[in-house]
Amino acid sequence: MNRVKLILLVIITCVFQKSNAQKFVTVKPFVKSTNVSSFTIERVEIYENKTKILIQVPSQKRGRPIFSLSRWTMMVESELGKSMESQGLFDYEMEMPKLTTSTMPSEYLLKLYHQTAQKKVEVQDLLLSTYGYGYKWENGGSIITDLGNDKLNTRYSIKSKKPKVFNFWLTFPKIQEGVESVSIYEFGKSGYIWRGIRIKNPE
Repeated sequence: MNRVKLILLVIITCVFQKSNAQKFVTVKPFVKSTNVSSFTIERVEIYENKTKILIQVPSQKRGRPIFSLSRWTMMVESELGKSMESQGLFDYEMEMPKLTTSTMPSEYLLKLYHQTAQKKVEVQDLLLSTYGYGYKWENGGSIITDLGNDKLNTRYSIKSKKPKVFNFWLTFPKIQEGVESVSIYEFGKSGYIWRGIRIKNPE
């Protein structure tokens, strides 16, 4: 290996190690409130270029229990999340009235669905333009980038005859320094919510 290649290899290795070096870790962080108390946040790890959050999901014996997390999941500063939640921005999957063609003309139903779809597109465009397309922490929040070794928008069975815990790693862009209380929202009426997660992340 010539000298130039050796130098390049050293530089690449140093950059990789720096980007993957942990800055701050919070174990079992305090969570002010959630709509899914059986799912726990076990760890929050802040790196140079990303934030990883470990969610532990207990198994269930009966039925067909599943865990799935939408691509439309956000982490925001807690106060910002409170404001957005009060405006209904996390409920963009509006519930459709339970109507049939026997009670309403099909043209009217089609119009309702079209309005709902248009609203979703508008909210998605607003989120993407405001919060950096999931590439960085911007304007007080960011969109999820991946689910670790698992996939977003995918249904995973959490059924087990014996008690078991399933681990899911949520990855977001790096949180801005100094932000020490965040909330996670999965969009939709039945989306997961964790409010007021206290983390170690000094300026």
